[in-house]
Amino acid sequence: LYLGIKDIRLGPTLPAFLTPKLFKFLSDTYNQQTISTPDEDLAACLSV
Repeated sequence: LYLGIKDIRLGPTLPAFLTPKLFKFLSDTYNQQTISTPDEDLAACLSV
């Protein structure tokens, strides 16, 4: 995050230190997302 890297996908379970409020901040600021199905994640990665 310090380096400004965005669009990171986390999962399948979120780390325990990520509260809902913190995750919302990270997703709004750095476009953090949780992973979904492999097909959806692959399509999202290749569409960039």
